Amino acid sequence: MRAMVLASVLAVGAPVASAKPLPRVLFVTHSGGFRHQVVTRSPDGTLSFAEKQLQAAAKGRFDVVATQDLAELSRDKLKNYQAVVFYTTGELPIDVDALTDFVKGGGGFAGIHSATDTLYKSAAYGEMIGGYFDGHPWHQKVRIKVEDPKHPATAHLGASFEIADEIYQFKDWDRKKLHVLLSLDPESVDVTKQGVKRADHDFANAWTRDYGKGRVFYTALGHREEVWADPRFLTHLVNGIAWTLRDAPPARPAAATGEEGFQWLLQAAAPPAEWKQAGPGSFKLDNGVATANGGMGLWYLDGRRFKDFVLRLEYRQGKPSANSGVYVRFPRVDGTPNLPIDEGYEIQIYSREPAKNSTGAIYSFQPPSEVPQKPAGEWNDMEIAATGQKYTVRLNGKVINTFTGSRALEGMIGLQNHDDEVAFRNVRVKELR
Repeated sequence: MRAMVLASVLAVGAPVASAKPLPRVLFVTHSGGFRHQVVTRSPDGTLSFAEKQLQAAAKGRFDVVATQDLAELSRDKLKNYQAVVFYTTGELPIDVDALTDFVKGGGGFAGIHSATDTLYKSAAYGEMIGGYFDGHPWHQKVRIKVEDPKHPATAHLGASFEIADEIYQFKDWDRKKLHVLLSLDPESVDVTKQGVKRADHDFANAWTRDYGKGRVFYTALGHREEVWADPRFLTHLVNGIAWTLRDAPPARPAAATGEEGFQWLLQAAAPPAEWKQAGPGSFKLDNGVATANGGMGLWYLDGRRFKDFVLRLEYRQGKPSANSGVYVRFPRVDGTPNLPIDEGYEIQIYSREPAKNSTGAIYSFQPPSEVPQKPAGEWNDMEIAATGQKYTVRLNGKVINTFTGSRALEGMIGLQNHDDEVAFRNVRVKELR
């Protein structure tokens, strides 16, 4: 899942022309203590995985200058940046006052993961970031609660989500002084485990605060490489940094490392003109999430035809067996959603028991071998590959259907609304010829 947060588009595949230079963000990955693998550079100085991911994810929103040279944090050099991001450990030989004055004066500051495991001797830094690392009792899959679903750093995450990462607890931390965005659901872990120190079981995971005229954002996620390859985390991180910048360009999805050649088919702010509705109902697009309403209808890319391709997307059912589907290679619509069913193929989204109308089925033609679908409320990854007459469907990383068809070798792509709440996001396609 090496995908990442996207750069702005006015129409599908078209970059936004920037009216002014993008903000410059200094990403500091110096390790004065433990060195995390994700920020470890190769012997020849090639950027680390985290540095590459953030640079690519932020493309079009702000420019990321990655450094392990602490001289960049001097008072004079900080004038070249609008925000600073820390992924650091240990005591750093820097002028902390220069950094805190930079933020108090209106600069942005973002801390990632071990940014709370650094500068313990500086009370000013501790106050600015909001607390200090006090152990990581869990390194496992956990459930994270979204405490502020309207903040740009968390609006894409729903009410809660599951993720596998190293989970921190904090000391010198006061909820009343911070705006908590994410917190650990204590029911998803063993709170009696050795090393758990907070008797109140209040394990914040991300927060913001104002600091003088500046803004501070912190996320405790980001230990594992898999997290840095997760588009949910990258969106969370980039939007959090952008929030500290105040005037960063609007959010939108971006292409990712490992996904060369893909183009995005949806915008975050509003549907592009190419998307049209046929039949009853509609899709509501909010912050890059398209949610089906009413039906049965079809939301499709008008006039864009695809031959061989790989289509990737995420979907989330509002309830178990919520009904929807993805249409591919239908040659015409003519105002009705019925022609795509008759002339193209629908990859069904519905139930978890393999059948010709279950999730992953080539609807009415061939059932999937299995349906590794997540519970309602959680996001699923679906991939549909079409090469000649061969169709391959993957669900959450597993190949569940391989089908040989006989219909059109070229056509449009669309999403079905069928009276149930099903949401889609991160829809992207790679044309193979």
